[in-house]
Amino acid sequence: MVSLQQRSPLPKMTEPMPPTRDLDAEAAQWVVRAMSAEVSDDELMALTAWLEASPEHLEAYARAEAVWDASAGLAQTSVAEVAGTVIPFREATDKRPAPVRSLWLYGGGLLAASLVAAVALRPHDTPHWQSFATARGEHRAVVLADGSQAHLNSDTRIRVDMSSSSRRIELEQGEIALSVIHDSARPFEVVAADAVVRDIGTQFDVRKGPDAVLVTVREGRVSLAGNGTAATEIGAGQQAAYVKDKGVAEVRSVQADDAFAWQNGRAIYHDVPLGTVVSDLNRYLDRPLVVRGTTADIKVTAVITLDSEAKIVKALEAFVPVTAVPTADGIELRPR
Repeated sequence: MVSLQQRSPLPKMTEPMPPTRDLDAEAAQWVVRAMSAEVSDDELMALTAWLEASPEHLEAYARAEAVWDASAGLAQTSVAEVAGTVIPFREATDKRPAPVRSLWLYGGGLLAASLVAAVALRPHDTPHWQSFATARGEHRAVVLADGSQAHLNSDTRIRVDMSSSSRRIELEQGEIALSVIHDSARPFEVVAADAVVRDIGTQFDVRKGPDAVLVTVREGRVSLAGNGTAATEIGAGQQAAYVKDKGVAEVRSVQADDAFAWQNGRAIYHDVPLGTVVSDLNRYLDRPLVVRGTTADIKVTAVITLDSEAKIVKALEAFVPVTAVPTADGIELRPR
C-alpha cells in the first residue's frame, strides 16, 4: 500500500494512469490527487470515470480514502485547554497530510471563506441546552466535554445537552457528522424530528430532510428508532432512513465515506437520482436548483467540488445530460 503521506509527483488525472498490478497503490494516487487543493474539475471528472470503470475501483478507492481519513482526523485536544473557548479549526488540523479545497460561502455575488471553529463544552448535572448553527457555506466543529466530536454541515442547527448522566443532541435542521466516545453509563443520543439515533461507540452521519432522517455509519454501530417503533441496528458501511409515519427503511450497504465527503468540500454520488442530488446540493446554494418531471429520475454518478454556485452548476452540466437555465425561481436543469 502506498503511503498517502508521500509527496512524490503524481500523474495528472487527465493523463492515463501508468500500468500497475497494485490497484490499491493506484487508488492511493487518485485519493492524494483528489484531496489536493489544486485538483481541477476536469480531474474530478476523470476520477468519476475511473470509479465507474469497475466495482473493484470503487472498493480500492474506499480503502485508500479510509487510510487518508484515519491519518487526517482531528488531533486529540485537551478539553481543559479549550473549555469555554473558540479556537480556529486549522489549529486542530495542522497535521493533515495535504491541504483540502475549502468550502465557500457564496452570497450577494461574492465569495467568502467558510467559517470553521471548534468549541469545547463543560459537563453539568442538570439539563442545560446550548445552540449552534451554520449559515449556507459554513462548517463548524464542536468538541464535546467527553471528547466526542460533532461537525456541522452547511445550513445546520443543533441544540446540545451534556449532563453528568446523559448526552443528547437535537438536530433541528441540516446534517452532522459525529465521532463519539462510548460511555455505557451515559448513552449518546441524536434526536431529529421523531427519529432517535443511539450511539454504540462509533462514527456516523445524520442528515435531516423534509420527510426522512438518513443515518450512515462509518465505524461501530448505532440503533435507529422513532415514534414508538422498534430499534434497528446499523453497522459500519451501512445506511438506513427513518421515514416519518412509516418507520425505519431497510438497512443497506453503502460506501460510507461518501456521506462524510462534505467535510472535505466534496459531494460524491453513485447512481443517485438527479432529484435527490439537487435536494442535497440546494443546502449549499442561495439560488435553488430545480428539476421537473422525469428529469429528476436521471441517475447521477459524480464527484462534485462544493465550490461556487457557477462551478457546481458547470459540474452538473458536465456529468449529466442537462442544461442549466436561470429562471425567476432559481436555476432549472432541463434535459439536453
